[in-house]
Amino acid sequence: MMTKKYVFTETAKRIEEKFKSNGFKFVKSNCRIINKYPSGFDVIIIKVLDYAPVFQLQMSLRVRINQVEDIVNKFQEYSFASPQFMKYTETEGVSYMVLSGARENYIEIETEKELDKAINEFIKIIQDKGLAFFEKHRNLEIVNAEKKNQILNKEHDVIGNIMQSLTLMKLCNDPDFDVLCDKYKELYVPFVGQEITGRKALDNLIEYLKTI
Repeated sequence: MMTKKYVFTETAKRIEEKFKSNGFKFVKSNCRIINKYPSGFDVIIIKVLDYAPVFQLQMSLRVRINQVEDIVNKFQEYSFASPQFMKYTETEGVSYMVLSGARENYIEIETEKELDKAINEFIKIIQDKGLAFFEKHRNLEIVNAEKKNQILNKEHDVIGNIMQSLTLMKLCNDPDFDVLCDKYKELYVPFVGQEITGRKALDNLIEYLKTI
């Protein structure tokens, strides 16, 4: 019988093998398949939900832009995240469901044959769309436009995304920065317990960005 550990390890191992030539390496300590470069990293994240004997296998692709995250993480006092965690915060990402057009954000598997098929599907998606996604989203201007659109359409209004978008606008000399500082404050809905710390972090970030 397959186990959650086996499903995860087999998936990560085969994806790493396929994309090793693209710089990806499975880092066991944080359970991610990462391609690091000077300005940040690309990461393939695998998750397994255990409903043994059935498993739901998930994949997402994410990009970190150090220039953005290094600024945002200066103002994470609303968060309980550790410095170690902040090394791995990402700037933009995409889910399996979006990449594949599937109805669900996972592939359900129960047998070795189904696992093999799911891994091959993930590999094909990374080849066909994922590598291009990574390359595209290393560009500050592109990520700025996408992140701003997401927030204004109220798709991602949590504080992390708002702070990333403000930082991106400033780094890109976006003329919308001054106007959207106030707009984003209106859109921000803090989680319970973050009403004071979250707004303080947002205010402090804006104050800082106006000086650079």
